[in-house]
Amino acid sequence: MVDNQLIFDRKQLQKNLNRFQGFKADYNWFNDKIANIILENIELQNRGFDAVFEINKISNFFQENLQYNCFESCCFDEICDEEKINFPLQKYDLIISNSDLHFINNVPQFLAKIKSALKSDGFFIASF
Repeated sequence: MVDNQLIFDRKQLQKNLNRFQGFKADYNWFNDKIANIILENIELQNRGFDAVFEINKISNFFQENLQYNCFESCCFDEICDEEKINFPLQKYDLIISNSDLHFINNVPQFLAKIKSALKSDGFFIASF
C-alpha cells in the first residue's frame, strides 16, 4: 500500500468547500440532523465524558448538549487539515467527527491518530 496516494483531488475539494461557504446557512439543517443522530448515539452509551474533542467544529451543538469538563475543537479552512492533526496521547474520552471523515485520504493513518488520542475506554463517533 502506498502511504502518499491521494484518493481525492485536493484542489477540487477546496474549490467545492469555498463555493459551499456561501450556501452553508441553507444546508445547515443537514449537519444539524446528523448531529442530533450522533448525540442520540452518544447518550445511548449511558456514561459521562470528561474530555471531548470535536473535529472540524461547525456549530456549538455538541458543546451545548453534552456534559463534559473539557471541550476542545478545531475548525479548518482547508480540506486536508484533518490529516495534519497531532493529538495528545490518551487525552480524550470522546472524539466526534460530524460529516467530515469522507474527505480523508489516508483513513488508516487518521484512525490510528484517533485511537492513540483516546483513553483506553474512549469512544469515537463519526459520520461520513
